[in-house]
Amino acid sequence: MSRKPAYESLEALLLEVDRRHEAARDGYKYDFDSEIAPFLNDNKDMVDNIKMYDTDQRFNAVTRDKMIEELMELLMSCHAGRSSMKAYKEKYKFVNMWVRHIKKEGL
Repeated sequence: MSRKPAYESLEALLLEVDRRHEAARDGYKYDFDSEIAPFLNDNKDMVDNIKMYDTDQRFNAVTRDKMIEELMELLMSCHAGRSSMKAYKEKYKFVNMWVRHIKKEGL
């Protein structure tokens, strides 16, 4: 699988995370068994594949691991409407910045 679709998939995943977060903040209650668990299972491999991305001076191994950790937290927390908006936005911006970086640099 080429990396280009992976970038597009990561970008689409971030949009879906944001959509789910907005729905949760608007009062939608996600069912763990039918909505949250399948969402996590469907996307875990894509997030794990980030470990295979090359690194550069800015996107080093520590940053890559932090990005993976933050993205996994977003995948889980986007279903909770009561989460801190500031913390959510910070995580989202961090992950989005690095997705754009690895796409731009072809990592």
